[in-house]
Amino acid sequence: SSTAFSSGATASFYQVTFHENGLPSGMNWTISFGSQVKSSTGDIMFYAMSGEHLFRVQPINGYRASEYDVFVNVTNSSVIEYINWTKGYYSVYFNAKNIKNGTSWSVTVNGVTEISNTSEIYFALQNGSYNYSIGNVSNFTVNYFSGSFDVKGVPVFIDIDFIPLMNITFFMSGLNNGQLWSVTINGKAYYSTSPFLYVNIDNGSYKYYVHVPSNYYASPSQGTVNGDNNFVFINAYSYLPWEILIVIIVLVDIVLLIFINRRRHSGKE
Repeated sequence: SSTAFSSGATASFYQVTFHENGLPSGMNWTISFGSQVKSSTGDIMFYAMSGEHLFRVQPINGYRASEYDVFVNVTNSSVIEYINWTKGYYSVYFNAKNIKNGTSWSVTVNGVTEISNTSEIYFALQNGSYNYSIGNVSNFTVNYFSGSFDVKGVPVFIDIDFIPLMNITFFMSGLNNGQLWSVTINGKAYYSTSPFLYVNIDNGSYKYYVHVPSNYYASPSQGTVNGDNNFVFINAYSYLPWEILIVIIVLVDIVLLIFINRRRHSGKE
């Protein structure tokens, strides 16, 4: 039979019961539902309106739950959910530093990927050695993109330091689309064939050097970028082509020869 109660004139709440299997008798376990957090050595009960709701099963070291994020669809009746626990699994916590809640990040451990919008990602793993990798997050780099750890019957805590990147924009005027140009910062070259070149780099102050095609020169050709100076406008100016210079030199030589010959003839007369 359904268990429900009314709050006010319209809202009806229905009982959501969680039943656990696999934990030792007398062991507490915990579920959160929004701001509500309940613990018990047996069944855990909440009341919820009709609709889909997220319940979170809290980790227990030494065990792995069949689900940790439980989506329950309440449809005008009470609901029973079963959480099965398996012994021999230990908690591994990845803690993200320097990113705000709401920023999506991920960790992959031995091919299994977990995604989070909070500062923590959790795995339940058996004893053994594991490899991990950290997914890319826009505008951040990390202290280590990959690593390894051992589970030896106790929880494992791994901190991941997210380092904000500085976004630098270089705009090139004077070159045609398709012409290759580049900027070197901190020993690394960045290339572009369009007017814009974007660079993401750790926050700091850096010297930059501009490289343009051989028949051009850049102004400025070098400078410094930092958090306060992260947009650089560059002009490319073309040198006079070598072919034209050679023609001019040849023409000048011819004119000089004609002039000298005329002077000689006029002197003889």
